[in-house]
Amino acid sequence: MSNMYKVVLARFFRDLSRYKARRRLFSNSDTSLIHIVLGKDRAEEIQLTSVSPETEEFTMTTQQLVEMNGLTDETPIYVSILDRIYDVSAGRHMYGPGKNYYGFVGKDSTYCYGTANFNAHCDKAGSRSDLTDAQLVDAYKWVEFYHNHDKYKYVGRLVADPVDRAVEDALRNPNLGEKSDT
Repeated sequence: MSNMYKVVLARFFRDLSRYKARRRLFSNSDTSLIHIVLGKDRAEEIQLTSVSPETEEFTMTTQQLVEMNGLTDETPIYVSILDRIYDVSAGRHMYGPGKNYYGFVGKDSTYCYGTANFNAHCDKAGSRSDLTDAQLVDAYKWVEFYHNHDKYKYVGRLVADPVDRAVEDALRNPNLGEKSDT
């Protein structure tokens, strides 16, 4: 099967799942399946449930996310898109080692989802600056798919490692730690 057909099928089943979730979760949703499949739903229509304010949100760094790769049956399988982390362990038959979607596991795959790069190893993981507005909207549609899925659970947020952030800041601004003469 060619890559174009895989992309079309993946988007169709994603949108079918989004439609079913909207009907289940938001009984007042008047968006039709045709409306969603044809891409006529606007970005602001993509509804995400928020984390309860009483609970502290769990965060994870990219180094920690790499370890959530499902290499053993005890290790959960996490994917991240737009800094949201989802446990897809229930789909081990699709996301497990050697399976079709294993390339999305253990990293921020926003670029891969936004560009519909469903290759086993999308090589630009985490690079969002190259996404067009339409590709970013497509990435948000994938977030809605995962966030409202029956079997996949929201885990928390992907955050930059504080040490990595400090190093990046220092490399961008070499005079950051120097005192001024004034």
